[in-house]
Amino acid sequence: MAQDRNSATGPGSAGATTPFIFTNALPDVQRLMMAGPHMQAAIMKMGIEMQRELFSFLERRCHEDGKLADQIGSARSVGDLYSAWLDFCRDATTQYATEAGKAAEIGSQGTIDILYDMNLQREEVMASAREPKAA
Repeated sequence: MAQDRNSATGPGSAGATTPFIFTNALPDVQRLMMAGPHMQAAIMKMGIEMQRELFSFLERRCHEDGKLADQIGSARSVGDLYSAWLDFCRDATTQYATEAGKAAEIGSQGTIDILYDMNLQREEVMASAREPKAA
């Protein structure tokens, strides 16, 4: 007669059907498997936020480029040209530096959020591994 693979036979078992012997030691596999897609979704969200900020910045810079073209087109002297160009460069440098700071902030905050979520998921999985399983 074939023996059920999940039945425990041995001293003190009385042939009772039990789950895999290490069930209590293994974490909830489904939760563990979902950690990867959750992390990927958080990274995707961070990337989209960075793109949104980048496109907003590019829109502002294109507007500034148009203003420079207007100032050059309406310049009355060489001094006006230099003044328009120097103002443009000064403003662009400041704006690019500010934008780099925003990108770093978005990236670091996104990384913190991902690590926090991963830690919560780890705690949930480990808590489920500590819970006694019904036989």
